[in-house]
Amino acid sequence: MGTGSSWPVVEPVYTMIGTANLFESEWDLYDERNNMVKHNDGSYHLIKSGYFQEGAEICFRIVRNHNNDISWPTEDRVINISETGGWEIEFIYRPNAPEEEKLTLEINKLF
Repeated sequence: MGTGSSWPVVEPVYTMIGTANLFESEWDLYDERNNMVKHNDGSYHLIKSGYFQEGAEICFRIVRNHNNDISWPTEDRVINISETGGWEIEFIYRPNAPEEEKLTLEINKLF
């Protein structure tokens, strides 16, 4: 009889939560539309888009396994929209990276 574990490895689920102006729900831990997709390099990605007025604020945080007690960063992050129009934001999260390299935002004005 082997000594190895027969338990399956369960990948964590990372979900973006935040203001409804981008995430379609207000700080909803269980909104699967905001689950991030794991890439081969171990990073997690989510692309969201919307129309925003100049000065709009998008607040967000990333939670693991739909648990608000396991989140990053510890304080909400804020994106300030500089001009009215359509915007696309790609969130790239690297959970195992050093603190200053965990999150990359790619923000593009669509129109």
